[in-house]
Amino acid sequence: MPSYWSCYISVDSVDEIAKKVKELGGVIVMEPMDVLESGRMVGVQDPTGAMINFWEPKNHIGAQVVNKAGAMCWNELNTRDVEGAKKFYGELLGWEFETDDTGYTSIKNGDRWNGGIFELTPEMGDFLPYWCVYFTVEDIEAAVEKVGSLGGQIHMPTKEIGPGKIAMIACPAGTTCMIMQMNDEPDEWVE
Repeated sequence: MPSYWSCYISVDSVDEIAKKVKELGGVIVMEPMDVLESGRMVGVQDPTGAMINFWEPKNHIGAQVVNKAGAMCWNELNTRDVEGAKKFYGELLGWEFETDDTGYTSIKNGDRWNGGIFELTPEMGDFLPYWCVYFTVEDIEAAVEKVGSLGGQIHMPTKEIGPGKIAMIACPAGTTCMIMQMNDEPDEWVE
């Protein structure tokens, strides 16, 4: 199995989510378990083949800083079955989706856009479905330049997209993520 970032979605009850995952065609790969007094988690493979975890917070809520330089700002499901993913996550979590004219699908959780779905096409080869993490950087050119000196690799050079600039990088272990310099100051995460 390749090295990858493990994403967590906060829920009220991982035990209830685990039951619903099975009903909707997902697979439990790690049964619900307590993580000391921090919380409870379950590991899942969605029907499109991507791995995802669910977190029921107790003493540790999860990410408390997002949308700031050095912190996570976006999660993106890369899959060959966009419609299947929308059905699964929509029914499981109540997420809503909007697909733009480029074919990119954004995920809306409540009143917040906080992720997306990117379609893996046959031209992209043997990529396995996975959740990709985006991290905010202040200066993407400086960050990309620094990757090589730290033993990492650039898998996709800097590219302009609507909200800013992105690049795909990998650490020395081969774990990939996206870095993003945003055009505008993003909304702070408010609990």
